[in-house]
Amino acid sequence: MVKNLFQSRWTLVFLLLCASQTQAGIFNEQPKNLVEERSYAAVFGTLCDINHSGNFNGSVYITPASSTSGPQEMSLVPRIKRSFGAGALVGYRRDQYALEIAYWRSNHIAQWDGGTSTVYESTAVYQSVNLDLKRYFFPKIPAQPYLQAGMSFPWLDVKDASFAYASDGTVSNASSDATYSGLGFNLALGMEIYVNSMFSVFGGVEQRWSGFNKVKGYYRETEDVQNGVNSSFNLKGEGVNFFAGATVSFF
Repeated sequence: MVKNLFQSRWTLVFLLLCASQTQAGIFNEQPKNLVEERSYAAVFGTLCDINHSGNFNGSVYITPASSTSGPQEMSLVPRIKRSFGAGALVGYRRDQYALEIAYWRSNHIAQWDGGTSTVYESTAVYQSVNLDLKRYFFPKIPAQPYLQAGMSFPWLDVKDASFAYASDGTVSNASSDATYSGLGFNLALGMEIYVNSMFSVFGGVEQRWSGFNKVKGYYRETEDVQNGVNSSFNLKGEGVNFFAGATVSFF
């Protein structure tokens, strides 16, 4: 009986030690990141433009480099009015970092000065493919702010903005679309809120710096951008953009 009592006491001590270790493990365990790994797709709305403080101010025209020896043309660089658009992206996240490829598109009113207080209007389509890296903060809670940086490959199609002209400077009445393309850099601040492991909503503001160094004008041949006095320069177009959308996981 004494022996059984002795064994029972040791059994009780052993169980208490196991319970205390289990309890200590519960309190010492750090919560995991809410998202450890995720592949996802998203759709979003945008509000964007190209700031008028750069070359896109409605008073600049450009000629391609070949205009001095080949077909001569001039393309007008408009002001771009802010407008709504849409986009889509795919991304992959692991722990606090994500890599995304996105497509943006928006339709705008384009304006340029015609002299004597006359303003001409047309339409423009702004498109861009972006490659961005995101860094999330506070990854253990559903509402996670993030910093995003990357590159963009923008192009702008402006309707009826390019004209042919003769060697004497006479401009043709016929017009064609002008397409400007180049390279940009992006920096964004945003917030993503996870509804559950599959869905999230997000929004933020992005600053984009772009240089448009290619033009496709009246003759629809891609040329280096030059200004009206035939010296090389980049068309600079900064922009502050806003975006908001929702994501869904692949797995």
